[in-house]
Amino acid sequence: MPANVTVLVSIGRNPVSGRVRRAAADASALALALRIAGKEAVEVVHAGDAAAPGLRDYLGMGLPRLTVLPVSGNANPAPALLGYLRHRRPALILTGERAEAGEASGFLPYWLAGELAATLLPEVVDLRMEAEGWGAILAAPGGRRRRVCVAGSLVATMGRGATVAPLAAYGQARRGEIICEQTDTFAAAAESRVIKPARPRPKRLVATVAAQAGRGPQVGVAPEEAARMIADFLAGRGLLV
Repeated sequence: MPANVTVLVSIGRNPVSGRVRRAAADASALALALRIAGKEAVEVVHAGDAAAPGLRDYLGMGLPRLTVLPVSGNANPAPALLGYLRHRRPALILTGERAEAGEASGFLPYWLAGELAATLLPEVVDLRMEAEGWGAILAAPGGRRRRVCVAGSLVATMGRGATVAPLAAYGQARRGEIICEQTDTFAAAAESRVIKPARPRPKRLVATVAAQAGRGPQVGVAPEEAARMIADFLAGRGLLV
């Protein structure tokens, strides 16, 4: 029986021309999902604008439909995705390593895996269903490959050397249906980002108390004397209130 697979996709941007298109890594994730489970068992989800350019390119890979969670441009899509995935409970979540535009921190798959209590596998090159779970081939430094087996729910990001996505078929892209789901149905309304000024890091205390006092390391100092030396050192640095 095919696994229930969800592919998370974003809007990409050509690094040379800047043209909006499907994201290459997300398209590779979709190509792998279609090979694993077939189009009837694969759901593609995008959190953002349903009218975004390049979104229909994913439909052109042979999908009958694509699900969009409407999220405004200045809102965080992560809560909407988490609520939807908790509702759907897919056995496998595939996505690119990071988005090609925007913040592109690469943190989202790790956060989702933690919230969903799923295993996170990065740099996946190939993936197969096996009797004991998911058999995955991971990219390793120096062009090497590493094989692992994981049981249970899995979040996987695509690595270098993964399946190259085929070109999108124009006719299928036009015929495919984009379905909008209201995020409040899953109690996961998107939250606006809150941007705060960065806090300065505390200074490292490089010098030791003994160095501050002009002496070498002290051995066998009485507790009262050691406490006084520490207090003098902190006061000299302006750290003692």
